[in-house]
Amino acid sequence: MSDYGLRFLAMVSEKAQYRNRVVRFWQKYGLAPTMEDFEVKRRTLYHWSKKLSEGGHNLEALNDQRKAPRSKRKRLSPKEISEESRRLRTIHPNFSKKTLKRFVKVFCEHKKLNCPKVRNIGWMIADAPE
Repeated sequence: MSDYGLRFLAMVSEKAQYRNRVVRFWQKYGLAPTMEDFEVKRRTLYHWSKKLSEGGHNLEALNDQRKAPRSKRKRLSPKEISEESRRLRTIHPNFSKKTLKRFVKVFCEHKKLNCPKVRNIGWMIADAPE
C-alpha cells in the first residue's frame, strides 16, 4: 500500500501542489488576501478551481498540460525537387542553400517546375539532413 502512495505522490508536480495550496487558501480566507499574498489574478484562481472540480478534486488535474498543438502541418515539396536537392547534397555536402538554389533553379527550368525559394530549400535540408 505504501508503494501505491509513493507512486501517487510522484505524479503530482510541485506546481500542482502549489496551485492546490493557493486554491485552499482562497477558499479559507477569501479573494483579496489570496491575490495579495500569492500575487495571483482572480481569473487564474477561478481557472484552477474549475480544473480541480472538473478533475474530481484530484491534484493531477492541476498539473501542467502540454502546450504544443496535437497536429502540426507537414511541409510538402515536389518530389522531383527534393530528390534533386538530396542528390546534389550527397555529391556536394558543403553546398549552402543559396548555392543549392542555383543548381535547383537550372533543374526546375529544364523540367518546367516552379522553383522553390532559398528558405524553402533550407527547410528541405533541415527536414532531411541525410
